[in-house]
Amino acid sequence: MRLDREEDVISLLKAEGIWDNREVWRDLGDEPENYSTVGNQQSRAEQALVEKLVNAIDSKLMAAARTANLDPESDAAPSSMAEARDRFFGEQWSDPDTLARGITVVATGDRAPGRMSLSIADDGEGQTPAAMPRTILSVLKGSKKNVQFVQGRFHMGGTGVLEFCSKEHNLQFVVSRRNPALMPVGAAETDLHWSFTIVRREDPQGRARGSRFTFFAAGEPDDEGRAGLLHFSAEGLKLFPERAEAYVREAAWGTLFKLYEYDVRLKGPIILSDSLMHRVRIMLPEPALPIRFHECRKGFRGHTGSFDTTMKGLIPTLDDDRRNEKRTNVEWFDRFEMDVDGERLTGRIYVFKDRKAADNYRRDEGVVFTYNGQTHATFTKDFFRRASVKQDYLWHSLLVFIDCSAVSVRAHERLFMPGRDRLRGSDLTRALEKELEDKLRTHRRLAELAEERRARERAEAPEISDSFRKFLEDMLKRYPALAGLLGPGLKIKNPYKPTLVANEDRPWEGERFPTRFHFKKVPPGACFVRDANLGAQARLAMETDASDDYFSRDEEAGTFELLIIRQGESVPATNWASPSLSKGTANFTLSLPADVNEGDEIEYEARITDPSRIEPFRCPFRLVVHPARVDKPPVPTPTPLPTPPSEKPGIDHSQSSLLGIPNPTEVYEQGWAEHEFDRSTAVVIKAAPNTAEGQVAYDYYINMDNVHLATAIRAKPKKQHQMRRQFKLGMTILALAIIQQSLASGRPTIAAEGEDEDENREWNAADQVSLFTAAMAPFLIPMVGSLSNLSDDEESLSASAGEAA
Repeated sequence: MRLDREEDVISLLKAEGIWDNREVWRDLGDEPENYSTVGNQQSRAEQALVEKLVNAIDSKLMAAARTANLDPESDAAPSSMAEARDRFFGEQWSDPDTLARGITVVATGDRAPGRMSLSIADDGEGQTPAAMPRTILSVLKGSKKNVQFVQGRFHMGGTGVLEFCSKEHNLQFVVSRRNPALMPVGAAETDLHWSFTIVRREDPQGRARGSRFTFFAAGEPDDEGRAGLLHFSAEGLKLFPERAEAYVREAAWGTLFKLYEYDVRLKGPIILSDSLMHRVRIMLPEPALPIRFHECRKGFRGHTGSFDTTMKGLIPTLDDDRRNEKRTNVEWFDRFEMDVDGERLTGRIYVFKDRKAADNYRRDEGVVFTYNGQTHATFTKDFFRRASVKQDYLWHSLLVFIDCSAVSVRAHERLFMPGRDRLRGSDLTRALEKELEDKLRTHRRLAELAEERRARERAEAPEISDSFRKFLEDMLKRYPALAGLLGPGLKIKNPYKPTLVANEDRPWEGERFPTRFHFKKVPPGACFVRDANLGAQARLAMETDASDDYFSRDEEAGTFELLIIRQGESVPATNWASPSLSKGTANFTLSLPADVNEGDEIEYEARITDPSRIEPFRCPFRLVVHPARVDKPPVPTPTPLPTPPSEKPGIDHSQSSLLGIPNPTEVYEQGWAEHEFDRSTAVVIKAAPNTAEGQVAYDYYINMDNVHLATAIRAKPKKQHQMRRQFKLGMTILALAIIQQSLASGRPTIAAEGEDEDENREWNAADQVSLFTAAMAPFLIPMVGSLSNLSDDEESLSASAGEAA
C-alpha cells in the first residue's frame, strides 16, 4: 500500500513468487474476455476517477440506510439521492470538513504529470472476503440496480479507472473490511477479516483477441472451487490521511483503492486552481457527500493548511460565493424549471462578473447536464454563441447546470450514453436542446446584462469619421451591387426592438411576496387569448410586483405550475420553461402539443404560489392555433448607433428606426484578454443583444495591434495613420462580406456526432469572420498598396504565370 511505483510493486510480487504464478490470478468478474467491458468506459482519467468517488458516496449512503434498519430496496427507503443525503447526513452537512473525513483522495509518489498515485478511502459498507469478488471485483454485475437513492445502479464506473492506472500493467490495489454493525447474527468469523488483492492487466496470449484483467487470489476456494482472497484479522488499518501525511489515521472498517501512477496530466498540487480537485468539482458538481483531498507528495511548499481541503462540489461552492458579500465572482444567478416531453428538469444559471472570474471555476464548460449530482454530459461555452442563443456578450462568463435527476429511467437512457460522459443523439435530446436555446435567448435579465456589458465595451468606441463614411458612400456609388450589405443610402431598418427609455434608471423594488400576477392587458383572473403558430414556441408575459429573485432565491421561493385543460380536467402541461422575472415582467415559453391542428383552441392555466399564500394566483389563457409561420432569411445589419436616452420623462425610444453604418470598436493589446484576442486576431464580431425576431445585428471589434499591421507600420512608420485606417476599413468590409455569405448560405451547421470532440460546436458567422480575417491580415495592407498601382497596361496574370512556369 505504501509503494508508489509499478516497478516496485512488481519486484515485490516477483520476490514472493506471485507475479509469474498464473495459478494465483483470477479473471476479473470471472470473465476471461473482460477487456472489452473494462476498456470501453470513460474516455478520460478524471471521469473514471469520479466514478470511484461516486461508488464511495453510494457505499456510505447504503451503510447509513442499513444502519437505520432500512432495506435499501424497500419502499421505506429514500426515493432519491437528495432525499437520502438529507435524511441520513442533513445535520452533518453543517460541518462539511468533518463529514468529508469519511471519503478521502490522497496523492502520493512522483510529482511528474501522470506519475502520481492516488488512494481513495471511505468508511462506508466495506466488503467481506467472500463478497469482494462478486462486488468490487465484478464486471457489470450490479448489486444496487433496485436501489433508488444511489448512482451505481446503472452498472458503470468501478473498473473504468484501470485503463488509466500504471502504464505497463494497469495496477490497482484494493483492501476492504465489512462494517461490523452491518453483519448478520451468526456471521462467520472470517467475514470480519480484512481482505486485499492486486488487479493487473495481462497482455494477449496466443490467439486471444485482447488483453484481460486479473486479480490476485491465493486464498481458500469458494463453493464453486474458485480461489478466494487472502485475508487477516486486525482491529483497524491506517487507511486515511491527516494533513500532508498519507496512511496515518486508523479505520475500523471501510475500503481503500490505490491507483498506481494514475494518468492525470495535471501539474502542481491536486488542490490548487485548475488542478485535479477543481476538475473533479465540475464533474461532481453537487455530490451527496463532501470529499477531502490531500496532497501528500513531497517537495511542495506551503503552510500547514495548504495540503488538504474539502470538495463540496461546484454548485455549493458557487452558492456560497454568491451569498458572501465579500466575494464578487458571481454577478447574477437564476433558477428555473423546464418540462420536455413530460420530463421535469431544473436549471441554474450563473453569470460571472467577467471571463477571468468564470475561469476560476471551469475550463471550457458552458452547459453541464447532471444526474444525482454527477456530470453526465456537457456543452462547451460556444453553445451560447449559437445563432439560436445569441449570447455573444455573455458566452465567456455564463455557466448553466441542467439537473436531470427527476427524469424517468427510460428518459435517462434516451438522454445519456452508458459512459455518462456525453448526450445521446435522440429526439428527447434534441427537444431539450431546443428548449434550452429558447430559454437562454429570450431570458429578459440575460438580455439586460448583455446590453450593459455591450455598453461598457463600446463606451470608448470613436464616432464614425467623415472619411470613413465618405469612403463607403463613394464605394457604394461606384459599385451599387454592394448596397445589399448595408442597405440603400447607408440606412437600414432598425433590427432592435424599440424600448422606452423614460425612467429607465429607476431601481426596481419588487415585493418578496407578490400581491398580483396576471397576463398583460387583462385584469387579474381574466382569460388571456393570443395566437400561436404550429411549429413555433408561444411566448407569454405576465405582470407582477414580485421581486426579481422570487423564483430563484434559496428560501421561501415561489413556484410555477402550468396545467392544460383537457375535457374539463386540469393535467400537467409538457414542454414549457418557468418564467424569468425582470422588473415586474415574468416571461415564459411553451410549445404546442404534438396532436393539435390549425384552428384548435387550447386552454391552459398558470398557477403561481409561495409559502405566504393559501391559494395560488390562477392565470388562465387560451392559445388559438394558426398555420406554421414562414420565416424569411435573416437580414444582415450593421452595428446600431444607440441614441442616448433623454433625461426628461417621455415616450422616446432608445433606438432610431434607421441605423447608420458599422462603427467598429478598436481593441489594443491591453484589451486583448477581455476580448480573447491574440497577436494574430484581426476581427471579432459579436451578435448584438435585443435584436428583433428574424433579424441579425453584429458589433465589430478590430485588433489595432495585430502583428501583421504592426510589421507593416514598422517598415513604413510615416504611413502609420493611413495603414491603420486601411486595416480598419478593409477588415470591416471583409467581415460584412463574410456575414452576408454566411447568412445567404443558410443556417450554420453543427458537427455531426463523432465528427469532432465538441459535438455541440456550431460553425457560425463569428467563427468564419475570425478565421478568414486572421488569414487575410498578412496580405491586406500589401494588397491595398499593390492594387492601387495597377493600370490598364499591366500584363495579364495568366501570361505572367505562364512565363513563370
